Amino acid sequence: MAVTREQLLKVAETKKKMGDKHWANAKNNPDKGYEFANARRCYETARRAKESADKMGGKK
Repeated sequence: MAVTREQLLKVAETKKKMGDKHWANAKNNPDKGYEFANARRCYETARRAKESADKMGGKK
């Protein structure tokens, strides 16, 4: 199954929101270092999905 540009943009948006939540949890609970790791992982996935969508071109 081929992935569309819209799907990649939705993944990027969702992962960005998840990353923001993990980051906020980590800032409020410094003893939960794994939250920082989760946030970084979400942000990385969002970045890669956005780059893939941009490579596909199409309407913005």
